[in-house]
Amino acid sequence: MNDFKIKEALQTIMSLGQDANTYFSDREPWAQFKTDESAAAKTIAESSIYAYLLGCLFEPFLPNLSASILGFYPQEFIEAKDCVFKADYEKVKSLFSETLTLQKKPKGLVPKIEAEVIQKKNEQLEAKL
Repeated sequence: MNDFKIKEALQTIMSLGQDANTYFSDREPWAQFKTDESAAAKTIAESSIYAYLLGCLFEPFLPNLSASILGFYPQEFIEAKDCVFKADYEKVKSLFSETLTLQKKPKGLVPKIEAEVIQKKNEQLEAKL
């Protein structure tokens, strides 16, 4: 961000988001829960850390999305979001050292775009070139 590499910064954050999504999907905590509750709890806990970090990192780019993500966390998490930008990972770690209670029921933050819609939009863009 300091070097005005906005696109690269956002691509890096989006890549982290994809990693978080892959991590969660590959571990399938809904299935883990049936066979190993502690593994499922670990997956969910680590995914909540990913989500918190993404919520903080998105703030300069997508403030509404950032606020929606951070809105699931207690107020002290929101007040401490600067610790992510300062690389104060001990502070982040301390936030997650206690059992976390979400402030509201999780829901999808961004609607899924179907592959057909993406393909149609790409075709429309190509036709304009």
